[in-house]
Amino acid sequence: MEETFACHTPSAPCAAETGTQAWEASSAEKTDAFLKDVRPQRGLAEMANQMFLQSRSRETACNRWQAWFLAALMAAAAVQRARFFVEFTNVQGGSQTAIQRFRKSEFWHGRRRMLVVILKTALAAVVQEYAATRLKIAWRTVATHATLCTYFGDSNAFYLMKLDGTVTNPDHRITSDIHTVVEYTVDLAKSLPEHFWKFFGLTKMMWQSSRWACLVLWSYAFLGTVLTRQGFERNLARHEMATQTVEAHLRFTLVRVSECAEGIAFYKAGKAELQRVVASLQRLALAQHGLLAWTTAFRAFEEVYGRVATMIPSLITAPLFWQGRIEFGAISKLFTAFRAVKEILLFAASKYDKMASILARLERLEEFRLFPERWATARRPRLGFSGQRGQALLVLEHVRVAVPSSRPGVSRWLGENGGVSFAVMPGGSLLLRGESGVGKSSLLRVIAGLWNEGAGEIFCCPSVLFLPQVPYLPAGGCTTCSSLREQLLYPESLASDAELCATLEAVNLEHLAGELSEEMDWNTALSGGEKQRLVFARLLVQLKGSLAPLVLLDEATSACSEHFEAQLYRCLLERLAAAGGALVSVGHRSSLCQHH
Repeated sequence: MEETFACHTPSAPCAAETGTQAWEASSAEKTDAFLKDVRPQRGLAEMANQMFLQSRSRETACNRWQAWFLAALMAAAAVQRARFFVEFTNVQGGSQTAIQRFRKSEFWHGRRRMLVVILKTALAAVVQEYAATRLKIAWRTVATHATLCTYFGDSNAFYLMKLDGTVTNPDHRITSDIHTVVEYTVDLAKSLPEHFWKFFGLTKMMWQSSRWACLVLWSYAFLGTVLTRQGFERNLARHEMATQTVEAHLRFTLVRVSECAEGIAFYKAGKAELQRVVASLQRLALAQHGLLAWTTAFRAFEEVYGRVATMIPSLITAPLFWQGRIEFGAISKLFTAFRAVKEILLFAASKYDKMASILARLERLEEFRLFPERWATARRPRLGFSGQRGQALLVLEHVRVAVPSSRPGVSRWLGENGGVSFAVMPGGSLLLRGESGVGKSSLLRVIAGLWNEGAGEIFCCPSVLFLPQVPYLPAGGCTTCSSLREQLLYPESLASDAELCATLEAVNLEHLAGELSEEMDWNTALSGGEKQRLVFARLLVQLKGSLAPLVLLDEATSACSEHFEAQLYRCLLERLAAAGGALVSVGHRSSLCQHH
């Protein structure tokens, strides 16, 4: 049976199109609401929830109890480092007082204590760094696993993101953004317990020596925090976001060149691609210069602010020492304590560059995480999908396809106003022919469940197999190379080597039967026709044990000769007849008519 498609442009909008215009405004408002809901704080809370409340060892090699243990160990080591620092400051001040008063035994006793404190501090630092690094590895694994589950989940987000176009460079978000967020967050978190303990220990020491020094320090630190937040935070975050976006696009461009290297080589378009990549590189440099300007201004402010802070302790302690109200060793303690407490109070201000990077990347990750929900709840014209009706494996009633768009409520409709209707019975075959662009392949995507926008009703059997025009040969687990056996069994088929060899012979690839264990980059090793026959063999393997399957072929033999094409179709139709299945094909060749 053959169904011919024709392009039709109606003079007036159909009912489905009129409906999309009615809700276009509300859909746009709903999309804007989702974009406003992209809050970095929620993204960080979700990542922490995945690590410390939801992680399981079976999936990520680290469960939540291990995560809590590593975090507790890191915090405990940080507290010990702070305690040892306070102890070291006290011992150092006592040693300097002993020098002033010529107390040799007291001086050497203090030096021995300082050496012990240094060794304990080194041990605490090693434990803290080890626990922090283990936590980074585990957290990145857990967060990446959760993000990949969103990407490859039941919603087919990896496919919909490409259609939508608003969530760009998902590879960069999954790898670089998660890595940076985890790295910077753990680095900041591991310092907090140490700073907290230092703050109270050293502030107590300073308060006992000079309350006036404490008041001056707190006032100075508060002023620096306000100036930094008001003058630098937003601009640093904005320029960091712009830099990450441009850098991700440059990476995507290079990946795209690698994927399409042969086509570029045939076009002799190396210079054209060089110009495109260099243009992206120039945009990256421009974005980095903008970020550099604000980073330099921040560093200059930080340098001046820090240098002025070194003058304050001497201005306070010198008059007190001249008046005989404090000892010489107290000056050293006040200097060390003042500098350390000042750094603690200015901790957030001095880390604004890292915090800006975290916020920018969390915003990108949160946009990624919310995408399936945004796509699912956007108001779009939906096709009706139901299970198998009667004996027919496939029934279409007045189906018309709307091409998915990143703008909900704005759809490009394919086909005629009344849509298309047909039924495919077990053992039947249907060929869809027509001019390019009228919606033949789009109709197959709708039947396969990849698209769901449009009008009409579809009743389909549960077992549907789809073969696209461009063969997909997955890379290996560690390199681009994989075995021929892995290619034939992809994604989850089971078959013996003898069955695989027989299948290769059925598709005229018997010369590869002895290379089932051979690992190579099959995507470049095979010709276009051989790749189509290889994925056809994969389809035949998948049909093993299938009950009443529906097979959809989207110009799946366009790179094969008519002789090989006829042999492939005869083999497939024999398998489908034995299994009680049916076939729906898209193609342009007239030679396909004899098989439908």
